[in-house]
Amino acid sequence: MSTKFNSVSDLLKKHGKPEAISEFDELLKGSSIVRTLVSKRIKAGLTQKDVAAAMGITQSAVSKFEASMDCDVTLGEIARYSEALDSPMTIQIGAPMSLVQSVKSHAFAMKHDLERLAALACENEEDSDFSHNVERFFAEAGFNLMAFLVDASDKLPASVAKARTSRFRVLDKEPYHSPGIDPKPAKKRKATA
Repeated sequence: MSTKFNSVSDLLKKHGKPEAISEFDELLKGSSIVRTLVSKRIKAGLTQKDVAAAMGITQSAVSKFEASMDCDVTLGEIARYSEALDSPMTIQIGAPMSLVQSVKSHAFAMKHDLERLAALACENEEDSDFSHNVERFFAEAGFNLMAFLVDASDKLPASVAKARTSRFRVLDKEPYHSPGIDPKPAKKRKATA
């Protein structure tokens, strides 16, 4: 009777020599970015041909990319592959952010994106539907952010909750989605004359 293993790592742990195990572990570490992208492609139900078409390259070039070590691919290739998956890429250099730093970073990024939406509405002022949809989205975003804050605040320890008075209440804490705004990133709109 043969033994089935879930992965090569499991097989090596059971039957491999220590040097083979460490060599394989190093190999895995050296391809973690590429493996993550391939996993995202598969989860998205996309084929290599789909990704190739989105990137404007051949399927064999995608196959070569997917078989590469992280050190053999460029940031540009990673960015184009990520874009083909509609999966934004972020790069962080340095120590991981604390939770507070992360929240602040996201808040400032949201501020920047909201200002870009407002600028788009101004550029397309003659498109009143778009401007009104942006305005509705701002109301939706404000409501949802307040609901998220209230929900998180409600999860604070009881000693903190008793010490504070309920400054605000949101009756329906479910996120609200207004019609008319596509949640996916919009392509740059051209103003019509």
